[in-house]
Amino acid sequence: MNVKFLSPLLLLLATATVGRVAAQCDSLGYRAAVYVSADGDSLSYRLLTPDTVVPGQRYPLVLFLHGAGERGRDNCAQLRHGAARFVDSTTRRQFPAYVLFPQCPSDEFWPAILRQDHFGRGANPFPLSQPMSRPLQLADELLEHTITQFPIDTMRIYVVGLSMGG
Repeated sequence: MNVKFLSPLLLLLATATVGRVAAQCDSLGYRAAVYVSADGDSLSYRLLTPDTVVPGQRYPLVLFLHGAGERGRDNCAQLRHGAARFVDSTTRRQFPAYVLFPQCPSDEFWPAILRQDHFGRGANPFPLSQPMSRPLQLADELLEHTITQFPIDTMRIYVVGLSMGG
């Protein structure tokens, strides 16, 4: 195959794939946003709000921390596992809630890990004496910010996750 023909074809396929993934992300109904801390650090996230918000009523908040494979800067990959469960119409009607999916950057981790080359293996790679990682600190600030912006029932905040975020 001619290389001159192959290069534009590969570029077209890559662009089409990125566009399709972004469209799939947006079709779930999660609003894309970026939290910026007082220090200027930022964390991309997606937020799903209840279909109907009744004035005076407070709603649960679910904070979902994704696994290592969903890290990045596209503000989409973090929805790969788990996000569709919350957009089911029956679930949304029976259990209205705010659902928050922050995205950990590619080169970082939710936990404060000592040895990145031995992720999850070896003697105590996640010591409790370590301060929160930067992404987890930002997720905590984002959680607090969300509580101030929406009618959240602070007695019904749920932090869930899988793999690295579990």
